[in-house]
Amino acid sequence: MRVYYNYLYPFKTIVSWLTHNNKALLAHRELSFEYEGVGVERYVTFVDAASMKNRMIDRHSTTPLKVDAGAIWNQKPEKDSNCKTI
Repeated sequence: MRVYYNYLYPFKTIVSWLTHNNKALLAHRELSFEYEGVGVERYVTFVDAASMKNRMIDRHSTTPLKVDAGAIWNQKPEKDSNCKTI
């Protein structure tokens, strides 16, 4: 998966789609990562396509098998917060 994310995954296109061409929304868009044998990590956010790519191909962390796009919140989503969806 790391090779796919590093060379083929269209990060800029995905970020454009997730933010409706308003990059400021990316920090408020909740993503979740599913890992093999580990489970799901929720409340993942990024500031830009480069930070998203760096996280997904980081050799010191597990590469996600699946990425799910969640809601756009009125602030950065965090577990146990009082965020409301926009």
